[in-house]
Amino acid sequence: MNYGHALRFGLHLPSDAGCGPGRLVEVVSLAEQWGLDLLVISAGTAGDDLEPSTVASWVAGATVSLGLVLEARPATLHPAMLARAVANLDQLTEGRVEVALQAGPSAAASGTADSVAALGEAIAVVRELWNVLDRGLGRFTGRFYRLAGTQKAAPARDVPISVDGQNQDLLRLVGLQADEWSTGCDAPTLTQGDRAVDEAARGAGRDPREIRRRVTIRGGFGERTGKFTGTAADWVNDLLPLVVEHGVGTIVLDTEERDVAAGFASEVAPALRAAVDAVLPRGWSGARVRRSGVLARRRPGIDYEGAPPGMAEVVEPGDLAYARLRSGYLRGGAPGIILRAATNEQVTQALAFARRHPGVALSRRSAGHGVSGRSTNDGGIVIDVSLMNAIEVLDRKTRRVRIGPGARWAEVAAALEPYGWALSSGDYGGVGVGGLTTAGGIGYLARGHGLTIDRLRAVETVLADGSVVRAGDSENPDLFWAVRGGGREFRDRHCFRVRGRRRRCGRFRPAHPGRERPRAPPRRVGPGGRGLTAGPPQLRHRAAPAGRATSAGGEPHHGRLLGPGDRARPAGATGRDLCDVRPGHRHHLLRGRDGQRERRPTGLPR
Repeated sequence: MNYGHALRFGLHLPSDAGCGPGRLVEVVSLAEQWGLDLLVISAGTAGDDLEPSTVASWVAGATVSLGLVLEARPATLHPAMLARAVANLDQLTEGRVEVALQAGPSAAASGTADSVAALGEAIAVVRELWNVLDRGLGRFTGRFYRLAGTQKAAPARDVPISVDGQNQDLLRLVGLQADEWSTGCDAPTLTQGDRAVDEAARGAGRDPREIRRRVTIRGGFGERTGKFTGTAADWVNDLLPLVVEHGVGTIVLDTEERDVAAGFASEVAPALRAAVDAVLPRGWSGARVRRSGVLARRRPGIDYEGAPPGMAEVVEPGDLAYARLRSGYLRGGAPGIILRAATNEQVTQALAFARRHPGVALSRRSAGHGVSGRSTNDGGIVIDVSLMNAIEVLDRKTRRVRIGPGARWAEVAAALEPYGWALSSGDYGGVGVGGLTTAGGIGYLARGHGLTIDRLRAVETVLADGSVVRAGDSENPDLFWAVRGGGREFRDRHCFRVRGRRRRCGRFRPAHPGRERPRAPPRRVGPGGRGLTAGPPQLRHRAAPAGRATSAGGEPHHGRLLGPGDRARPAGATGRDLCDVRPGHRHHLLRGRDGQRERRPTGLPR
């Protein structure tokens, strides 16, 4: 039976204490150079061999794309500590870590059955600490382990957990809880194990395809003396039945001979992939199989099976990435599905999917900083364009720049700094280009250089029917007018073309105790009498109730520009009518004596 898992090839890393750093450097460098998919870091023997998590951390820093399988025994390392270590390592490696657990006697377990039960609880503890979809502390109560309220630790992605063993209790545990079964290469053992694992998985409501099969082999090249000996073609003949008939998806070679490892990576691996493709039907591998726990969190009214297959990422409520994508910066959300697009074609596919759900809410997001919360929803569809974040300088002479809607203003500033340019943007570097630009674009530089839309020269956008059009002064001018300030109603932008300005000011630096307070820049008073300060957050922002703006002497300003010595306040107003906005204070909109809303910080006297 084949389970549809794409083939992966790996190497078992030696872990004995006699293996010096030079040997490890050589093995790791060659494994990545040969194009292998993963390294298995052995648990070894405590006190005699290298500590596996330390070796894994070192290997992670010395590699770029190589997957790391960290073997561990919960009997020697508490699963809560293991969960945190793996989560941190997975974050540092951007999702390259896997865990292989091995059963063994522990102080709290006696006998094989107890060892398996303790291993099952260890897996449950690790899963609980990785489950950031459910808010709150991690809690678990069992025979061997207990969590009375522990802070959770999220890895970068769903980290697969494999279990090594062949007895019936372990095989049942694999079917119930594990993501991969690791064993030897004996065909009868694989046949019996596949049957036991599949039965346990179906009994628990799982799809057997959720569980990958991994085998570890040993061999050499030269004279044919048995399995995995002789030529590369002989190796392929030995491995092909394991893949086609027993569903093996991961093959790991355990050897310390460099020539054998090189031949396995450069000759056997590509030849076996070609042989499997020739035997199995086209498209036999690569289909994503979601866990039963993910399927259980799906929301009604959405055709999940019909999601566009060409999207950069499709995130469902049960996926780990959902925890960081479901909400905006200021508003919580619980969408039914998140479609992440990285190209124009993917945005078009996402809109086509949304049109097939006329009764389902639709939101669009670049960075999720919108105050209104319209970048997310409850039970609907979110089209996320944060991956469309390219920044390209088109013409240095005219200072034309092409910016993707998913870029953030800190990235834009960093890209323009080498040219000595600046662009009027938001007050915070994490704000997305797409949302701020379509909403107008107010920031620190607005007083001197205008809004962001004042520098906008053209946009590429997708219409409701999925067509991609360009808008500018001479092409679709009505659409271009609507884009500049239309906000959420005109937000499906694919890219913006803007014109930067030469930077003529220094960087803002926060004030520190003991230093002279910076001189406040001029403030422009709006029609409602509210003084707006364009400057860094340490500058005072004085908000007066609606009415005529006057100076300290009572002279009406009527919207003219105020200097640093002027005060925007009605004649006769007291200090209670003014509000200072300072860093570190939370602010609330309150009703003033005139019925108008005021922004006031908490913790300061009225």
